[in-house]
Amino acid sequence: RPDSTMSTKVKEYLAERQGSAPSSELAFQWVDFDDLYTRKLWHQLTLKLKDFIHGECLSRPNELFEMYERFLSDFEHRINPLSLVEIVLRVAGDIGDASRAIEFLEGILVKVKGSLEATILCETEIGSTKLKRGDLEEVKTLIRSTGDRLDTVDTVSFIHARFYDLSSQYYLLTSAHAEYYRDALRFLGCTNVDDIPMEEQRDRAFKLSIAAILGNRVYNFGELLAHPILKSLEGTEQQWLIDLLYAFNSGNLPRFYELRSHWETQVNFFSNTFS
Repeated sequence: RPDSTMSTKVKEYLAERQGSAPSSELAFQWVDFDDLYTRKLWHQLTLKLKDFIHGECLSRPNELFEMYERFLSDFEHRINPLSLVEIVLRVAGDIGDASRAIEFLEGILVKVKGSLEATILCETEIGSTKLKRGDLEEVKTLIRSTGDRLDTVDTVSFIHARFYDLSSQYYLLTSAHAEYYRDALRFLGCTNVDDIPMEEQRDRAFKLSIAAILGNRVYNFGELLAHPILKSLEGTEQQWLIDLLYAFNSGNLPRFYELRSHWETQVNFFSNTFS
């Protein structure tokens, strides 16, 4: 538990930030942090931190990590574990080295082990970092164990979205088309499509459509055809994918072959011998 010496170090850090702030507006932000910390208003301080870290106030390398070490670590045991993980995910993203980021998150994982949702969110971020590093076997194991715990969480939230985004990206990289299709749709089920940038919507819609057709155990495209994300392909060069899905779904083979010139150009199709 932090002692009075550590608290003095926190006050020194906050004073440094106030003195070096490039604008009076930012300086007042640090004054507010000092005030909330001094008054031990941990909930209000947490809310302010969650807003603050997503701005551009700490733009230099390692500034967020320094804030964690010299400020947040002093009172992290006093705030909601899920809120703590939400904050430190941003901190971990500021750590340039993947191994150091994973080590940092694994340290946080120990601190939030009493909270199921915080644990799942932290493990998911560890998995995402490992996936970027190419540790596919470790990610596979993590998805299985974390997914089992996620199934026990009753209320669907952004935690589910983060997990299904990770699992679908893993299945995409390993060419597990049916599993990608399933979890990519689960991700969309936890996400407001209007919050997804249009370019990303088109990319997700394209990959989902391809996976729907290639997936060995995908027998019905109804859920995808009914999802608004497909509208992102309307009027684009990928409009043919919507037409192809409808042809598949209705068993319209003549229409399927009419579209052959489009789907033959997709590399993934060649491994599935549609000719």
